[in-house]
Amino acid sequence: MFQRFLDFFRRMPKEKNRFGLRAVLVIIAVCCQGFGVFWLNQVDFGTDPCSVLNYGISSKVGLPFGTTLLIFNILLFMAVLAFGREQIGLGTLANAILVGYSADFTQWVFSHFLPEGFFEPFKTRVSIMIPALIWFVIAASTYMAVDLGQSPYDSIPAIVSRKLPKIPFMVIRIAWDGLMTLGGFLLGGTVGIVTVAMVFMLGPVITAIKKFLQKNLGFN
Repeated sequence: MFQRFLDFFRRMPKEKNRFGLRAVLVIIAVCCQGFGVFWLNQVDFGTDPCSVLNYGISSKVGLPFGTTLLIFNILLFMAVLAFGREQIGLGTLANAILVGYSADFTQWVFSHFLPEGFFEPFKTRVSIMIPALIWFVIAASTYMAVDLGQSPYDSIPAIVSRKLPKIPFMVIRIAWDGLMTLGGFLLGGTVGIVTVAMVFMLGPVITAIKKFLQKNLGFN
């Protein structure tokens, strides 16, 4: 079934399967990221570094996570606008707006269905953590693979890397994620095994999945 899906898009004329498909995929992907962030936050093993920081800020200022993340992205967007405009695209706006509010919406929906104490058993948390982490990484990889702009958060290390070409991008990315994680921890955000794994593994995993998607969907 999956192979048929790939073959379908390979056969489509290039002028038809580029922007329209990319736009749909990037919106779906960032909404799926928000869905994954919700589950990762609920199981309390940490989330991605950006979400850790913004959950920490949210708990301090009393704003919803989605609103906090949007304000944070607007501030970073100013820096991107000044130093890396080529990073801006539909994916930039979609990620900045939809990830946080998708997480909040998912929380609102499931708060009406999940019983109280649902996330307390350790086995339940672990069984949810693994698929939620995989879900989030695939969604993040897809949004980056379609190449319609990066989120303000992802754009900053790319901009710094161009300014400091002698330092490997992966080192800059890990340092950036580590700094956000530290900030989130100091503000009360949950730092756990998922966060640590993302700091050191998210970049390489996203790169591998991105290459796979670009090869099989023709996004070159």
